[in-house]
Amino acid sequence: MAKKYTRYRRMIYALLIAATIVFQFSFSEYFKVGFASPLFVLPLVVALSTFENCFWAVIFALFAGVGTDMFSISRDGFYGVIFVLAAFSSSMLVTFLMRRTLVTAVIFALFWSLALNAAYWLFFIVIKGYDSAGWILLHKYLPTAFYSALPVLVYYFPVKLIFEHFEGKAQGNEN
Repeated sequence: MAKKYTRYRRMIYALLIAATIVFQFSFSEYFKVGFASPLFVLPLVVALSTFENCFWAVIFALFAGVGTDMFSISRDGFYGVIFVLAAFSSSMLVTFLMRRTLVTAVIFALFWSLALNAAYWLFFIVIKGYDSAGWILLHKYLPTAFYSALPVLVYYFPVKLIFEHFEGKAQGNEN
């Protein structure tokens, strides 16, 4: 009986990831502020990884990363690698060292958003030799990093609600 509820929870998470990927690549232009366009998938991956064990956090991150890479301009697996690193480290830290709180999720989302945007800037702007790379960092990638960490405030509570609802049913509380 407990496995059934765990499967339901994970199916809902997969659908949430798929809906977020579709939302990211369909409506993110409406949320653009200046040059900063938010990445909605990374905060969801961080929120899910604070509640799931390491294996499933990595599986969900891989699914989100492949979906994001499939629709992004650069289809080289960049988002998949960053999402898997974010999910694995966040899940490991919550499992063994930290507590499952909103503050923890915000810290992880901000750190990984900064890491993702800095790595993207380094690999795709600096190494390719674009002029005014410093201006691009300050006006596009740093604001995008801070702006992309904000959706974790929206994702954390529904993910927590789904986790607690199905975890309670798996433990025998049929409410």
